[in-house]
Amino acid sequence: MPNRDRLGAAWVLLACCVLTVVGALEGIGSAPGRDLLQRGNRVVINEQNAGRLAEIVEDLDNGTTLFFDVDSIELNDVVQVDASDITIAGRQGEDRTRIVCSRRKSGIELRGTGGLLENVVVQGCKDTAVKVINRGVADRSLADISAQIDVAPVSATIRNVIFTDNTDAVSGRDFGAVGGGGLGVHPGTTVFVDNCTFRDNGRYQGGAISVSGANLTVLDSVFSGNVAQVSGGAIKVVFEQSALSGILVDGLEIQSVVNITGCDFSGNTDTESGGAVGSGITTVSGAPLESSQFIEFPYPPPSGGAVYAKKLSQLVVKDSIFDSNTALAGGALNMFDCSEVELFNNTFVNNEARDMDDELSLAQGGALYIVSVSDQTTGALASHVLTMNKFENNTAAYGGALHLITAVESKVQISENEFKSNTAWLGGGAAVFRNTGNILVNSLKLLRNKAQVGGGIMMANAAGMFGSGAATFETNTIFEENEALDGGAMFFLGAGQVNTQFFQFLKNRARRNGGAVAAMDSLASGSISLQDSAFIGNFAQRGGAIFVDSISSFRLQVSAGQTMVFEDNAALAGGAIYARLQNQVQNGLTVSGALFKGNRAANDSGDVGYHLVEFPQSEKAQIPNDTMTNSVQKAILDPTSDEPCSPGGGGAICLALTRAPERGTMNIVIMDTDFTANSASTGGAMLVATDKNSVWVPPSECTARKAGANALAPVPCRGLGMTNVRFTDNSAAYAGGAVFASDPENIWVNEDDREEFMQLSTIDVNSITMNTKGTEGFGPNVASTARELKFSSNLTENGFLVEGHLAGKLLPAIVVDVQDAFDQRISAGVTDAHIKVTASGDCAGGMDCISGQRTADALNGIVVFDSIRVNAPPGNYSLVLSASDLERVTVPFSIRDCIPGEFNVSSQNICDPCATDEYSFLPTVPCRDCDSDALCAGGSSLVPQDGFWHSSPFSIQFHQCLVEEACKLAPDVVIVGKRNQSMTTRSDILADFYTNLTLKEVELALQTGRVYSNEEYRQCEKGYMGILCGSCEPEYGHLPGGECVPCNFSKKTTGLFILLVALWTLLLLGFAIRSALSSIRDFQEMTVLEQVSRKRLQVAGQNAAQDAGTTSQKGKRDVSLRQSESMPGRRHVSVDHIIAAEKVSETLKIATNFLQVTGFAVSINVKWTSAVKSLLGLWGK
Repeated sequence: MPNRDRLGAAWVLLACCVLTVVGALEGIGSAPGRDLLQRGNRVVINEQNAGRLAEIVEDLDNGTTLFFDVDSIELNDVVQVDASDITIAGRQGEDRTRIVCSRRKSGIELRGTGGLLENVVVQGCKDTAVKVINRGVADRSLADISAQIDVAPVSATIRNVIFTDNTDAVSGRDFGAVGGGGLGVHPGTTVFVDNCTFRDNGRYQGGAISVSGANLTVLDSVFSGNVAQVSGGAIKVVFEQSALSGILVDGLEIQSVVNITGCDFSGNTDTESGGAVGSGITTVSGAPLESSQFIEFPYPPPSGGAVYAKKLSQLVVKDSIFDSNTALAGGALNMFDCSEVELFNNTFVNNEARDMDDELSLAQGGALYIVSVSDQTTGALASHVLTMNKFENNTAAYGGALHLITAVESKVQISENEFKSNTAWLGGGAAVFRNTGNILVNSLKLLRNKAQVGGGIMMANAAGMFGSGAATFETNTIFEENEALDGGAMFFLGAGQVNTQFFQFLKNRARRNGGAVAAMDSLASGSISLQDSAFIGNFAQRGGAIFVDSISSFRLQVSAGQTMVFEDNAALAGGAIYARLQNQVQNGLTVSGALFKGNRAANDSGDVGYHLVEFPQSEKAQIPNDTMTNSVQKAILDPTSDEPCSPGGGGAICLALTRAPERGTMNIVIMDTDFTANSASTGGAMLVATDKNSVWVPPSECTARKAGANALAPVPCRGLGMTNVRFTDNSAAYAGGAVFASDPENIWVNEDDREEFMQLSTIDVNSITMNTKGTEGFGPNVASTARELKFSSNLTENGFLVEGHLAGKLLPAIVVDVQDAFDQRISAGVTDAHIKVTASGDCAGGMDCISGQRTADALNGIVVFDSIRVNAPPGNYSLVLSASDLERVTVPFSIRDCIPGEFNVSSQNICDPCATDEYSFLPTVPCRDCDSDALCAGGSSLVPQDGFWHSSPFSIQFHQCLVEEACKLAPDVVIVGKRNQSMTTRSDILADFYTNLTLKEVELALQTGRVYSNEEYRQCEKGYMGILCGSCEPEYGHLPGGECVPCNFSKKTTGLFILLVALWTLLLLGFAIRSALSSIRDFQEMTVLEQVSRKRLQVAGQNAAQDAGTTSQKGKRDVSLRQSESMPGRRHVSVDHIIAAEKVSETLKIATNFLQVTGFAVSINVKWTSAVKSLLGLWGK
């Protein structure tokens, strides 16, 4: 029985073989062209039938597999596959069948649904190598364009296919068509590409794949070296709604969905990019997409080095690698107005956005360029989600890795992405965000990116952001070691609403402004709020961590239990924060709950290092070298200038408010903040420089007024206050260990939550303690700019600078201290330490009467005027000192008349002192040369030389003394201290007489002939006195040579000697008087005899007259007689009487002289008593 079964089976097998052979012979006989090997639904192409491939394909039934069992096959024309579910396959493995297009327009068209192309190499096609076409859509006539049609779907799968060297020979011929060097996917189709390779293909659009109005899924494929002249170096996917209106596929509107997963794109490029450069991006309605253009970006034409996607319903790119792709905009991907974009876990490395026609700013998005114009008016808002992507070493002009611009309402979420070592020649080393109202970011890592502005991220033209985070450091958004000219990590220009939390900024650097963040200008409604963030180790020229300029609202604040940390940041100005608020509408700055520790503002770039930051520069956009001096040995800053904190100002914060906008409001609040161990040249923790022309009030007052963005207010509100702010261990090398304020009255302070604010200028400076200054500096805790000039020169008791000053001569040196608002001398660090002070004289009639030194620059806060002359008549005047912005100060002084020893040389009372070896007693008399027998020390001093004498200090006649030693003074020895000694000579003593000699005294002495005693004018040596010092003082006596020596007798002996001499003198005097009296008696007797004789003569005469006889004789006698009668006769005085009288007089004189010589008379000019006079005049009676 088993044998029977085996025999039956054999017969059955043989019957089958026979039937098969018979059928084959019948087929050959009836259809000579069908000589291929066909078994069921499989058709094999071999060397024999390869030439008739088009005929064979045309006759394929649905579901047939067309297998190429050849090494290669040439296509001379387009092979159209209309049947459905057709599989075209070649050999597997490395020995794949090569399909070579030998003529232009040759290739394969898959027109039926369900087609599969696999295991082949398609190469050398001059047109699109493989096309997938939906005939229902393609055959729609223009006449039916307004009618709605429903077509069957067409799908195809391309698996394990290599597309290589398929290029478009004639550029631009198919502009507007689907294109695609390797694969062209036409509207109404769905194509799956799996494990394929597209290498060195090229087309005007879509170098490898071009898709229009279709769906595409690409899995695990490689795109390398593909080139598109216009857009989409590897893949171009577009959806034109207008061209496909009214077409349904299987009852559904056509959409375009693209999914790219697990692919590798390398070295793809668009060489030219198509279309003109746009002036700006517009919305669907035609309005500008960016309503606020703080910076105008050019609009690049379509490009995309690897992928260009336009108006897709959905674009998903996952797990793919984009390496070294190049395009004008979007070196890897260029996406325009796609409704949903999801990029997940992709790697973008070494991609580049190139320039066009030397227009560098067109190079946007080194890896990604995303534009979305759909807004609420279109009924659908775009959504872009980027998650867990890695961007490294990509390059562009704007947005080294990513350039994003969407409608305000679009949804953008960027999470857990890493941006590393990307470069932007202009802005946004990692990314540029524009116009998008709310970009959600979290857990980003931005490391070592570079740009001119915004080394990490640049946000411009109303772009907004919400950045969330957590207290766990590892999951936060981190900016580390990014570099830029401005904004090492982030740069805001005209930003909208920005709110971030738990961002970490570590070791970012800027050559100019904002080591971590630079924010410049904003919308009137714009605000930037950084919450619970940390800024550590950042540095820049201005604002080591943050630079703020003209932002409507900038807030640094904390949530409950958190702290905002600024630590170890450094800058040339504003070690942590530099704020310059100049918005013309509204300015706000709030710092709350922050800790500033170890930040510093240095006065030398070498201490910061910002000048070493090498931000990227293209040869086509060079920036001039920074003109800021790199090395300043001494920090001299001007707190009133446009750069009030440079260099070395504000260890933690610099508030540069010196140029407040005319109408813009300001409100600055610093509260619940600690400043610890910060350092600077000036303002160890803070430097606050305010506009002097504005009125500053407590911030609460501006809030109460509701004076926000009120540009129409007549006086904009200015509020600046600190509440519960603590300063500890801060230091300044020169000024203000804790705070330096240009105008401390503009800063309002509230401590311990008091209800009222106090001006900083009114608080007790001792309430801020534990801060320090350098040895050259001032204000260990607080300091300010100059508030007053204060005289430090000694004034007279009457408050005069000098009294009785000589006109024409230098005033005494005037020393003035420049003091701040806290009565501290401004010794260093600021320009006021070298302030220029001007001197003027307030003289008679308002005239300026001073000359010489009119200005002086302070040196370490000390102003010295030592060369001022005054030319004015005698009187009281004032010296006025003034300096810029300081109230002038005055000090009185008086000008005197010329004094003895000076010559008045002009009507201006210019008194010329007599020089050495000259003298003058009266100002009207010119100075005379000194006498040879005198010494003249100058002025009125006229001192006799030793051995000479003059009768008065004002006598110009000098006589040699009788005794030379009498006119010499033994030097007086004056002991100074324990060792030093000095000698006072006769000339010194006499010259001292002329010191402070007044003109009145001289004139009186000259008029009265006053004689000065030896005590008043000491010409004579001790013991001598009188004329020529020839007399001896009491208790001194003469030696035979005239010398005066002290008497050695006792008082009793001396008295007895004097008594005896007096008695002897009286005896001699009595004898002389007696002799004189005897002569007088004889004289009286002679008088009597004379009278008797006269009478006798008269009688005799009368008798004789009577006897005369002749007339003539009578006449003569009569005449003689008349004469005798008419006048008395001459008295005949006795000679003895005369001699006696003279003897009395001489006797008295000799006696007196004797008494003088012997010491009993003081002067020869004695007054005679009345008794002596009577005695001497007895003879006249």
